[in-house]
Amino acid sequence: MKSLVTIVSILLFTTFSCSKKNNSCNCSATNQVCATIVQVAGNCNNFGIKVNGQEYPSQNIPSQFQNVGLNVCVEYILFQDLRLCACCGGTWADIKSMTKTN
Repeated sequence: MKSLVTIVSILLFTTFSCSKKNNSCNCSATNQVCATIVQVAGNCNNFGIKVNGQEYPSQNIPSQFQNVGLNVCVEYILFQDLRLCACCGGTWADIKSMTKTN
């Protein structure tokens, strides 16, 4: 019985430790960071970027990158949108450059 518990524990440990996603992102440009393309529901489903768990809507994501879940390298500047409308306001990202991840 003791050996059965040991074997099952080793199998579970091996399975879960090897099933991690390889989300490595290698952005070669020095000013770019890894991001994921998202649709930001709070801003009328505008496309945006997710960086370090934070989502920022953006109005200038190039059309070839407007694919939810796409991993990209991006250079951006955050700014406060002070407009008072249903689909604006809050912190937005102004995209300076964007490339596919390596």
